[in-house]
Amino acid sequence: MKTVACGSLKRGILICLLLAIVIAGCTANPVTQEEPLPSSDESTATVDPVTPAFDTEGETEMETTTPAATSSPPPTKVQLPTPAAAATPEPPVDAALTNSEDEVLLVYKRSGGYAGLNEEFTVSGSGRISAKDGREWQVDAHQVDQLLQEIEALGFYDLAPQYKTKDPCCDHITFELTVNSGDRLHTVSGVSGAPGAPDQLWTISNHVQQFFTQVLRREN
Repeated sequence: MKTVACGSLKRGILICLLLAIVIAGCTANPVTQEEPLPSSDESTATVDPVTPAFDTEGETEMETTTPAATSSPPPTKVQLPTPAAAATPEPPVDAALTNSEDEVLLVYKRSGGYAGLNEEFTVSGSGRISAKDGREWQVDAHQVDQLLQEIEALGFYDLAPQYKTKDPCCDHITFELTVNSGDRLHTVSGVSGAPGAPDQLWTISNHVQQFFTQVLRREN
């Protein structure tokens, strides 16, 4: 039995060796099937580039077309309404200076003395005379012009602005006269007993005082 088994084993090994030799011979020279080469016509043929189809909406288009310029109508000028100018308020005007006739031409003040005088009169070009206490009188405008001419003739514009005493007392009478002749405005004040005061100062003061005394008499 051992002899038979060994003989079978040898035959199997021999068969395997033969199969291995056959297989090795087949793989050493493989038969390759050559593919036919393309013909000369096919090798020299040029292939046209395929232009990609453009989308109808222009999404894949490479070239951008500039839209034709359309002429726009010129801008219409809008005429804005001009704002109305604000009315400038006029400054308040003294009632005595509303016109040339009511312009104040003379102011006379007198105070002091034993009676404690405190008088003030204003004369306008229209002949209106106003007192400090609110009383009023009306005289002819010609009388006012005549008074101003007389005052000027007495040398009023040659007088100094002020004449005082060295020791003023309550018994002295102080007066002040202002005259507006249109181109000149002059004020003179004096105290009774002032040393060095010219006579024309008292002459003018008495003349103006007489004028107002006559006006006051009309009230009686």
